[in-house]
Amino acid sequence: MPLHIEMLTDDDDEQKYAPICEDYWRQDEQGNFALKITDIANSYGMKPQSVSQFVAQRAAVWLDELLCSECKQPFHFSTRSEYQEKQKILNRACAPCLKTIKKTIENENNCLKLEFNEVAKNENLNLENIDLKSRVYLLSALQALGNESLTSIGPLNKYPTCTLSPDPTYDKNILYYLIDRNILQARLGVHPYTVLPNENLHSGIDIGRTAIALGFENEQISLFLTNFCDDAKMGRLKASNEFIDLCMEIQMHECISFLDQALADHQIFSDQGDKTKLVFSQCLSRFSVAQTYSFIWSGVEDAAAFYNRYPIDMSEAANASIIYISRYMERALVHGWEIKPYRRPHNLPQSCLSRIVFNTILGTNDGGFNHPLYQLIEPSDLETV
Repeated sequence: MPLHIEMLTDDDDEQKYAPICEDYWRQDEQGNFALKITDIANSYGMKPQSVSQFVAQRAAVWLDELLCSECKQPFHFSTRSEYQEKQKILNRACAPCLKTIKKTIENENNCLKLEFNEVAKNENLNLENIDLKSRVYLLSALQALGNESLTSIGPLNKYPTCTLSPDPTYDKNILYYLIDRNILQARLGVHPYTVLPNENLHSGIDIGRTAIALGFENEQISLFLTNFCDDAKMGRLKASNEFIDLCMEIQMHECISFLDQALADHQIFSDQGDKTKLVFSQCLSRFSVAQTYSFIWSGVEDAAAFYNRYPIDMSEAANASIIYISRYMERALVHGWEIKPYRRPHNLPQSCLSRIVFNTILGTNDGGFNHPLYQLIEPSDLETV
């Protein structure tokens, strides 16, 4: 990729300073800089520490291949260090275009806020009337990610894995769920790689980097937190099918998170889908998450050995791990094996969502990990799901 040099000085200075700038930016056949800065400084009677600043004030370079994602004009580099980090600006907007995008997004955010306020007014939104899943999700988000003044949530990227939920994808789904129900106020994110959102609002929400505003006054939030553990409400909550679904959902994501980690430990990377969820659902109907971890680890080990022995790709290896997990579960059931439970891994601690559901509501010590769900909830309730 040949460099193009543009002098930034007038004609008289250009002839005087051009050789210094050309030497500074000269490259060899391998694309490395041909001259050391100390050599350039010695040649022109300069101090080494002043060479880069001197050149930056008098010349800039660009590559034909590296263009702004919006205006399609080339990015200009002032120093070697900027040039060496050029991969960071691939598919990125230049400063003037980013300023325009930020302004557009600011206007979009103002419209979203007005829309939110209008919906809240028309629907008479009240935290006492929101659905069960929203109640549990909101309490988890407040405890895990809420600021001290209870005015905003996140940003997710500032917190360790398993702070909110067992799985990073689940984290985002929880916040999107609350945004879609006007419990949180959506805000389009702005950062150097920002693109304007399409018709899908979620594509523009920088949920990993941006704090998300709460859609209710502090008094309502405080009252919600105070009344959450009301005995009558807790009793109705535990008896509902929606609560059972939520328990199963959390356990499912515990298993998915551990599977992703086990595959990564064996250098296998692949997304999980409906087949994985079906197998885990079968496992969790009879075994605890801790016992299912045992199936997962054994299944991944067998799949990794198969992957290293035969010419298959990663997706096939990941699929094989699910098959092996299912086989281990079936054999355990047929032979009545006593499956030794795993201890919870230190890098996958119990999440805030799990603590609220299994510790606070069901009154267990990490029961969602250590016990099958049928031991925590009446079997008749599970049969109706």
